[in-house]
Amino acid sequence: MRNQGRVEGGTDTVTATRAETVGTELGTDTFVRARGVQDPPEGEALWFVMQGAKVLLRQEGPDDKPVIPTASSPEDLGLTVSRRLYIGLFDGVPCIVARLDGDAVPDAYAVHDLRSLYGLVPESAWSVAGLATQLLYWAETTRYCPRTGDETRAKPGEWATECPSCGLTQYPRVSPCIIVLIHDDDRLLLTRQSSWPPNRYSLVAGFVEPGETLEECVAREIAEETGVRVHAPHYVGSQPWPFPHQLMVGFTARYAGGDIVVDHSELEDARWFPLTELPLRPPPMSIAGRIIEGYLEKVGSGQ
Repeated sequence: MRNQGRVEGGTDTVTATRAETVGTELGTDTFVRARGVQDPPEGEALWFVMQGAKVLLRQEGPDDKPVIPTASSPEDLGLTVSRRLYIGLFDGVPCIVARLDGDAVPDAYAVHDLRSLYGLVPESAWSVAGLATQLLYWAETTRYCPRTGDETRAKPGEWATECPSCGLTQYPRVSPCIIVLIHDDDRLLLTRQSSWPPNRYSLVAGFVEPGETLEECVAREIAEETGVRVHAPHYVGSQPWPFPHQLMVGFTARYAGGDIVVDHSELEDARWFPLTELPLRPPPMSIAGRIIEGYLEKVGSGQ
């Protein structure tokens, strides 16, 4: 999966599966996206404040639960921020993403990357944090036109910037990737990268190339990284993956032949595992973990 670096600007509504406390009492956990760059409603807001790629949470003491800070302004929170973006309403509460000025973490706060943030806040809030990081990344990387070098301006009514000189429009970028579980009856072919925790294995994944279908990408990435062939790719779901702007498209595929030949420029290892002897799997926040769990449930039910 080689590294590569559009969130719609309409009023898309997403209803989460549960309600929990996120720095303020939330009821239905319904998130309504803002229609492009616009001013937020007045009053208290949830502040998704970023320091680098990390999110700032308020934590009064080491034993207190960290929460997304809520206030009418960052000054009320003792924070100095720049580049604010209103991104939508979370159960009626405005959500604003901003960049923390300076390198120091203020007292009563802690920073968490998106992976470690999972489990600290409700999954619905984690998803909003992912959207916030993507939109801030887009805003900071489209400040200037790549054609003319002129400073861009927000395009009214949608998430887009445009060049005042040549009219080039830049939308938040989404890079589609496939991620695929390779199965052969009672065994799975899993792969490992050297940067992962010991004994953790996951699925083959890779970016879709220009002019390529998702199914063609599945076959190519598997052949390149592991040397094996598959057939009957089956779509199982997708997940926005804000690291920084991927859309993971999940598949399962049946083994069709070939010996494992690991591409060590991409992977540390790839091997077959019996279903009864699987290694450490990806965390439940990831589509990889959910695809594996879904396959095990399917096999266990005899489907």
